[in-house]
Parts: sequence; C-alpha cells; structure tokens
Amino acid sequence: MNKNFLIYQFYSSLIFLYISDMGAMISIIWASLELTGNTIFLGSMLCISTLVPYVIKKIYTGESLSISNLYVLRAFFYVTILIITLLGIATEYSGFIITILLFGVVNILTLSVYETYNSYMVNNSYISSELASRIMQTVLQSGAFLGAIIAGVLIDKVGYETVIKIIAIYEIILNILFYFFNKSIESSRKKFTYSKSSFIIDNISTNQEIKFIYILCLPLGIIGIHISSFNILSTFIFQNINNWDSTLFGYASGLAGIGAFLASIVSFKKVHFIVYTFILILFDIVYSNTNFPLVAILSCFFIGFSINTIRISIRKHMLDIANSPLLSQKMGELSASSYVFFQSIGSIIIGIIISDNLAGEAFSRVLLPIIGIMIFLSSYISILTTKEKIMKNFIIVDPFSTGALLAPEISKKGHYVYSVLSNNHIPDFYKSSYTGEGFCNSSIMAIDKAKKKLKSIDGVIVGTESGVFAGDLLAEYFNVKGNSSDSSQLRRDKSLMQKTLKENGLNYIKSYEININNYISIINMLDINKEYVLKPKSSAGTDGVLYFKNKEILLKFIHDDIWKKTDLFGNVNNTYLIQEYISGKEFVVDMVVNNDDIFIASLCKYEKCYINNSKFVYKSLITLDPNDNRFEPLIDYAKQCAKALKIKHGPAHMELFYTTENKPIMIEVGARLHGGIAPLLFKECYEDNLLDTTVTYFIENKLPKNKKAKLNKNGKIIFLINSDENSLLDVESFKPKLSKLDSFVGAKIFFGNNEILPLTTDLTNIPGIVWLSHYDKKQIERDEFFIRSLFDKYLLKHNRSYL
Repeated sequence: MNKNFLIYQFYSSLIFLYISDMGAMISIIWASLELTGNTIFLGSMLCISTLVPYVIKKIYTGESLSISNLYVLRAFFYVTILIITLLGIATEYSGFIITILLFGVVNILTLSVYETYNSYMVNNSYISSELASRIMQTVLQSGAFLGAIIAGVLIDKVGYETVIKIIAIYEIILNILFYFFNKSIESSRKKFTYSKSSFIIDNISTNQEIKFIYILCLPLGIIGIHISSFNILSTFIFQNINNWDSTLFGYASGLAGIGAFLASIVSFKKVHFIVYTFILILFDIVYSNTNFPLVAILSCFFIGFSINTIRISIRKHMLDIANSPLLSQKMGELSASSYVFFQSIGSIIIGIIISDNLAGEAFSRVLLPIIGIMIFLSSYISILTTKEKIMKNFIIVDPFSTGALLAPEISKKGHYVYSVLSNNHIPDFYKSSYTGEGFCNSSIMAIDKAKKKLKSIDGVIVGTESGVFAGDLLAEYFNVKGNSSDSSQLRRDKSLMQKTLKENGLNYIKSYEININNYISIINMLDINKEYVLKPKSSAGTDGVLYFKNKEILLKFIHDDIWKKTDLFGNVNNTYLIQEYISGKEFVVDMVVNNDDIFIASLCKYEKCYINNSKFVYKSLITLDPNDNRFEPLIDYAKQCAKALKIKHGPAHMELFYTTENKPIMIEVGARLHGGIAPLLFKECYEDNLLDTTVTYFIENKLPKNKKAKLNKNGKIIFLINSDENSLLDVESFKPKLSKLDSFVGAKIFFGNNEILPLTTDLTNIPGIVWLSHYDKKQIERDEFFIRSLFDKYLLKHNRSYL
C-alpha cells in the first residue's frame, strides 16, 4: 500500500468520525442543561462516561483495541443510541444517562486508538513527530468545527432528538464502510507493532521515558479540564447568565474550532508555546466577563488557537519520546487516559461549583482564567523537567573525515553527541584527527564502555566507512533506527555489492575476488583483451586502486608483499578485487534515506587525468543540479542500487560511471556522508544541502518535502596535483593568496613547508584541495586556472631554499 495514501486514509477517517462526535457532544450538553437545568447532573454524567473506558483499561491489560474493532464498537453503540431515540426516551433522564455514557466511551476509545496509531506511524518514519502532531490536531479540529456548527444550527431548527437520530444513522453507515475499506490501516498496524521486535530493549531507558510521558500528561490533562470546563461554562454563560440562544453558542464553538484549526496549520516557530498560555489566560478573562456576544464569540477564536498550540507542542514532545512500539502504545493509552481522567473530574467539579448551592454565577466568571493559570504552571514545570529527554542523545561511530562535521551541527541545536571507536585497528593518523568538537566526551569511547555508560540513545550515526558494521549493531542494541546488521556486509564488501546488483537485474561491473591461493587460476581465465583494475576489497576512496592494461601485466605485478599490506582503516588486505576497467564519466550521487523515501542531496561529476602513470588522479569535483532531466536515468538507477543493497536509513554516498554507451553502472557505495570537505561546499551550493538534511533527519526523523536538492550556486573542488619528485610547497606564500579569489570558499593543504610532496597518484596522496563557489561558472574556471598556476609557481625543489 502506498505510504501517502495510507496516511491520507488514516487521518481523513478521523475527520468524519469527529464531525459526529462533536455534533453529538454539543447537542447533548445543550439539551441536557436546557431540559434538566442541573449542572451537577451534566458534570456527573460526563465524568462517569469518561471514567468507564479508563476503568476498563485498568482491569483489562491485554492487547490494545485495534482500529477495526473500534469501528465495530462505534457502530454498535450508535445503534443503541438510535434505538433510544426511536423509543422516545432520548429526553428522559434514563435516555440522557445511557446516551451520555455511550457517547463518552466511544469518544475516548476513538481518541486513544488513533493516538496510538499516530505514534506508530511516527516511530516507523511514515511521518515526522511535528507533522503528525499538527495533522492530528488539524483533523480533530476540522471535525470538531464542522460538528459544532452543524449541531448548533440544527438544534434550533429540528430539535435535539432529530439531531441525535441523524448523527446515529450517519455513524452506523460510516463505521460499516470504514470497517471494510480501512483494512490496510489495520494490516499496517501489525507491521508497525512488530517491526523492531528483534531488537534488544533497554528496560531502564524505557521506564525513564515512560516517566517523562507521565510528566507531560499533566498539562495535557489540565487542558482536558479547560476544554470540559469551556463546554459546560459556555452553556451556562450563554443560557443562564446572558440569555443568548443556541445559534450564538454554535457560532462561538465553531469559531473556537477555527482558531484551533489554524493553530494546527500555522506555526510561529520563533514564539515559544509558553507565550500562548498567557494569551489563553487573557482571553479566558475577556470571554468569561463580557456582556457583548460579538466580543465573546471573537474571544473564542483566540482561546481555541492558544489552547491548541499548547496541546500540539506537548503532543510533539510526547511523540519524540515515544520512540518504540511499546512506548507508542503506552503514550496512546496514557495521553488519552490522563486527558479523560482530568476531563471527567473537571466536568463534575465545575458542575458542582457553578450550581446555586455553592458558588453560583459570580464564580463561574473566574474559573476559566484560573484553569488557564494552571495550564501555564503545569506546562512550564513539565517542559523544565523533561528538557533533558527532549534534548536527544546521539552516537557517532568513527567520527573521522566528514563524520566530524556532524557533531558540531547537532550540538548547536542543543543535543548531546558521543564519539565511539568501532575497533582498535583504526590507523593513528585517523585517530589523531579527532578534535572532540561538538562531542560530550573528549576521548573516543570503546563500544563496551558506550554500552555501559549510555543508557538512552536516540540515534546512531556512521561517521566513516570503518564504522558501518559497529554502527548497525549499536543501533540494534540501543533499539533505534538503523540499517540491519544482517545486511551490513552488502554495504562494505565491494565484491558482494556487484553480485547483489547482478542478482537484482541491475547494471554491474564484472568482479573477481582473489586471495593468495586462487589468484593465478582466476587471472589466467580472464579475457586477454580487457583492461583491469585491482583494489582492496573493503577500503574507501581510491586507496590501493591500480590500473592494468591487460591480465599479463596484472599477474606479473602480484607478489607476496601485497598480501601483507593494510588498507586505509588498518585491515590487512588478504583479499583483493579484480574488476573490468570501465571507461566513461564518473559521477557521485549523495542521498539521505528514510526507509522507502530517498532524498537526492547532491549530484557531482569527477574530472580525472592520466598523470604519474596513474588513471586515478582526480582533477576536480563539479556540482550539478539533480533536477536536470538529463541525469534522471542516473539518479533512478542510483535509487534502485540503494534499495538493492538494503540501505534504509541515513546518508549514502554512491559513485557511478556513465559509460560511453550511456549506461549507468555503480562503482561502489558508502553508507555514510560524502567524504572530505564536500558537505561544506554543498552548504554553499544547494538548497536542502546534504549536511543540514542529514542533521535534520537524525534529529526530527524527516526529509525535505521535495525529492531533490536544488542547485542555487555553482561549486567545484580543485584537487592539487604534484608531478615533480622531491619537491616542496611554499605553503606560507601559496595559501594566503587563495582567499583573494572571488569564488574562494576554503582550502586545506595536507603538507607543511618542510615536507616532501609525494607524486600524486590518487586521492590519498594529493597535496591539498581548494573549494570554490560562485554564480558564474566562468569565474570558477578563471580562479581554477590561477590556482594551478600559483601552485606551480610555489612548488620548489627540495635542494632549493625558499626561506
């Protein structure tokens, strides 16, 4: 089932249910007070009706009610309500009692089930927590608004009994249809519930998160008191104090619904939601004390807008905390139960307070402002208490290369980041590059220490290629999203990558895995007319990649020493990969993946040259626009490769050829960010750039709405090339002149003044890089020419003095 259709189906069904629920509630409240004149009776019935499902849930501890069974219960209850109206007892005390009880049970069960399913969808990346919270409130308020307007008008026109009959018939038909046509929601729920059942769950962490959910339930419950009080007090103020009719009451309820609806779709992110508690208190005072109907009705708009903004913010915090199926179910139950419990208690207390026997009319004018103050206090205390949990905890495994760029960006947003080392074989030059910037720990932790020290983790990020295996395993250990450890080998073993592409019917490079025992026999069977590439099986970049004109030259090259060499990450190369040499243009596609959703964050093209007897010398990397239709086949192929290699989560860096036959072929993929400084250049060039998109994805679990980044500015990385043996670079003279270029963004020189530069043969031994960005491509080309001329000018022989 299409994910977007499922989301639409889920939320739209709730709108239709809530139209009748709100219509029934408005009708019952108005008719009850009009016919009985007893606020204690109304409050008591609302209290009992909301407590019934709460008590049932406490007694019954089995599996939560499914959405299919909810539709059956709703249909049955509304059949009972229809029978009551047909028997002519709807306006008698017995009829009122049964109707209110049935309505209360239906309403609360519906809220609880839909809240739980809403959290399931957030947990499984169908939707972000903020969007889920807003859409949930939007559909509730849309239904509430329409129901309030319709009921307010119809009661005046056709009377209470007819309105209830119409609602009952509408509900019976609707729930029967939903039962048969919404089966996909139920089947998805089973997938949601058990999708992570194999993960190891940290009970200490789970209990702590449940505690935070309980704390956030306090302001949510007091909001329930405010809503139930508003419903009762509004009826009392309109009927008993001001003698206004039900049509005005319907308009007031409807305008409150409009305000709440707008709060669902309009977000003022710079305004903290606590500010809205003061706005709520102000208009509670105005609404409760004015003698002008228009002022009262307009005040309802601000009351609805404020209280819904507060409620959305609290619900978002709860959804962020409920990061597992168990917590999703618990959050749905607790949020609905607390809302119900406080609402029910509030109903009876308000009914008693405003009765003639206690405070009467005068005190009714200050009740809403008092509850508004309670919402402010509870919200402020809850947010302070749960701030530690709202600030998330992340692990970056092997935080080297671009992995080091993520921690400062995440920590700037107020979250905590910890560095973890995947193994002890990481070379010292990698370890020494660790600065600790943005991390909570100054020295990198071992995996065992991380498991003992870190009890609650919200995300595990792979920093560089060597961290793939450990990153997948740690994600499962901490019960957070990640790529499956069962398929980790697909994302590291270059031979297995090509085999998997072949098995999935995708273009692939013919590859042969060799070791010290089989290399002779395998090379002898190769085609004498083909060119070949030899590379380590699991390294990265162009580390150890060599070109051979034919198999005979390849066979002569292989000697005993190559089996003792180590790769970029300190692993012994006891296995190599022989691949047929592919000629064509080389591209890079950078993606951020969220299950089946793939966002294309950048598209680049490499320029290479043959120099120093190497075909793997890179001249530059040029940014391209992923939205250019010419590259659509390449991008579609890259997406298919990502899915075939089971990349489900986080960034992916894929290198590909566009062959001379215009055929895309994947070279290899890394389940991590683009290496080097590329993400920094992309920040200059792309809207929804790779680095920011990756950070937002891990923190908020969402990708940009558009499927591809937009190129706003041209960019280019210049790889410096040394072809002179025994040479030095006058770094102190060369580097300062670069900053004067119009397109200059940044530069890194990897050697000092007194260091001899190696001949450039691949990306692992380049003297340095310069990255440029400008709206004018010609300017970049002019600056590149200047940079290369300047490099040659300050490239000096070792036996010359340049001091």
